[in-house]
Amino acid sequence: MDEQDRSFERAVALLELGRFREAIPVFEQLVAEDPLDTEAWCYLSVALFEAGLATRAVDAAEQAVGTDPNDSWPHLLRGRALATVGRIHDAVGALRRAVRLEPDSLRALADLAWFAARAGRRDEALAAGEEAVRVAPDAGEAWFAKSWAAQALGDWA
Repeated sequence: MDEQDRSFERAVALLELGRFREAIPVFEQLVAEDPLDTEAWCYLSVALFEAGLATRAVDAAEQAVGTDPNDSWPHLLRGRALATVGRIHDAVGALRRAVRLEPDSLRALADLAWFAARAGRRDEALAAGEEAVRVAPDAGEAWFAKSWAAQALGDWA
């Protein structure tokens, strides 16, 4: 295992411990050393987001999307961060892309249901909630996404 791998493992461990601000400079160094490392950009986005630095989290997620536009995780992270900075319609677009890339992703479907509802996109929110339940019928998150979308839109049918 080389030094970069050790740094990566240390930064992930810091994230797992909830020490987000300590993980940020480690991930920043990793992406400086390898700007094409999609996973490091994603983890940097997570660390920034969890540290309350949503605008910077958007930037890191966008870098991750640029390094691998066919990976759903960067789009999911970008969607969450965009919603946090008030760009809800852009967030829905990012989450749509995440779902297209990984149609069985409960995380992406649940977030799409949640944020499409917040954006007033009734049919899309309800469809994403329904699909989340189809994909993971035993997962509470799926049922929460479906019910939250229905409640937010005033549709309990």
